[in-house]
Amino acid sequence: MQIRDITVVDIRQGKNWKVCDDEYFDWENDLLENLPIIDATEFRPEDDIVYSAIYVTDEGEVKPLVLIKAVEDLDYGGDYCEFVNGKWQQVGFVPNPNAAPGNEYVANPLEQDGSFISEDDYRDYHREHFKKFAQRL
Repeated sequence: MQIRDITVVDIRQGKNWKVCDDEYFDWENDLLENLPIIDATEFRPEDDIVYSAIYVTDEGEVKPLVLIKAVEDLDYGGDYCEFVNGKWQQVGFVPNPNAAPGNEYVANPLEQDGSFISEDDYRDYHREHFKKFAQRL
């Protein structure tokens, strides 16, 4: 399976995937939507995860996203793909200076993912907002 095989239904369900067999994937030159992944519910600190996510514009439009990052990376964010015209494509690969402002919400942030640590539970914030808006996909 590759990122390009993820369905909108998969995103709505809030699935997470693990990057696999990436020793042959050229992170600099290959299209991110061709990244090999497998369904997963358990992750090791050294794994790369693909999170189901959504982007909600200030006008209320909801778009499917996936967030790709290392499980133990403390920086929030990573690489993203968005679903455009029925296909996944890397965000920023084609610049869009007119992109609508909004917020992203991750469906199921891992407990061991330190990038979601805050005084309040940032994981719950993401989960709640994802559930609120994902039904609009």
